[in-house]
Amino acid sequence: MANKNKLLIIGSPRSGTQFTTYLLKYLGFRMGHEESDVDGCVSSLHLTVPKEFTTVLHQMREPLQTISSLHKIDWADKETMAWIAESGYSSIVNNNLRKSANYVARHETWNQMLDKIKDGHGTRKCMKAYLEWNKYCLRASSWSYKLEDLTNPDIFKEWITNIALPSTRDSEDLWERACEFSTKYKDMDKISKDAYSSGFGPPITWDVLDKLDSEVSKEIKSLVSPYYLYDDEGKLID
Repeated sequence: MANKNKLLIIGSPRSGTQFTTYLLKYLGFRMGHEESDVDGCVSSLHLTVPKEFTTVLHQMREPLQTISSLHKIDWADKETMAWIAESGYSSIVNNNLRKSANYVARHETWNQMLDKIKDGHGTRKCMKAYLEWNKYCLRASSWSYKLEDLTNPDIFKEWITNIALPSTRDSEDLWERACEFSTKYKDMDKISKDAYSSGFGPPITWDVLDKLDSEVSKEIKSLVSPYYLYDDEGKLID
């Protein structure tokens, strides 16, 4: 009998959704990145949760690193493209694509989120993006986990259980394959960054965020407090 489950893993942009997609593929799951495949997808752009998905999980990444990385997004370009699509002036997007679940989900997500995070200051905009995306993901999902915890064999096992999908691989080898993939991905990621990246985003600390917008910073800290702990100097406690 064909598997009827379909998985959606959601998270904010720059939260490692591409890494997780590749990991799941390596483990024998048929997943797409921001596009649905046979078993589902990993995406920051499917917050409307199309009805085709039966299981929704939420992936978080450490806030300071994510907010720094969010600076890489060309927000002005995203706002322009969202306006073009909404206004109906785009000849690139044909009518059939407009009706697809993937397009609708992505379009609605951008419209909803871009409206919530409007701000003339780049870093404050990234703060709001992290906050609003993760707030929505927490509400929409049945289980939340930290990206960093996938290196913990016990959390990994719980993650596989929550995925609730049959793998095309031997289930006994999944942890070993995950470790193997992580090593390969680190090497590929380093090569990619050395060749194509303009570098990481600006250095971000809680002191920077507190001074920029204490209320938003406080809300982010409250949101992540069940998952990430920091010492009095704002350093992450492992």
